[in-house]
Amino acid sequence: MHTGAVLISEVDPRLTVRSKDRVGHNLGNIARVLESVAVPSGWPNLPSGLSALDVFCGFLMFDAWIANLDRHEENWSVLQAPDGSRHLAPSYDHGNSLGFNLLDSKRAAILGGNPPLNQWATKAMAGRFENGRKVSLVDHAANALRLAQEGTGQFWRDRIASATLADLEAVVAAAPEMSELARTFLLRLLEINRERLLT
Repeated sequence: MHTGAVLISEVDPRLTVRSKDRVGHNLGNIARVLESVAVPSGWPNLPSGLSALDVFCGFLMFDAWIANLDRHEENWSVLQAPDGSRHLAPSYDHGNSLGFNLLDSKRAAILGGNPPLNQWATKAMAGRFENGRKVSLVDHAANALRLAQEGTGQFWRDRIASATLADLEAVVAAAPEMSELARTFLLRLLEINRERLLT
């Protein structure tokens, strides 16, 4: 398993792992290192012809949807097989998402409009990427899609749009030991971020 940090350091000596400025962890470098990486053939529901970069764009769309603030250079990887072939690893480590660190008192305040949830949602920035501190996760995903093949953005938007409220409610309901307030907050945040991604 080769993390993004290892791969980018091969093409950009400026990269310093866990640096505050994240120099080198940028979309251009990610596109470069994924050029020779394949998508595993067994991944479900992916059309043929998607490149590793196209799939990585899906990771970033998902990050924007769930407000994942932690897609740093060690939170994505490439798997190398014994024959030397390389495949993009599935997305992992989504713990820093959906306002994970909020207390119910803060969730209640936001749901009550202090600040409004749609305003709070716009504060999720791509700070784990070079020059990303002032770029929203939604804008960062859109920037990535400009590097992808034609039709990639529509594919991922269609996937996000296809998740029904019932689907989301079922996923949230399955999470153990979650308050009703937290469930309400998560569902509303997912709906707001979905609308932002689809417009």
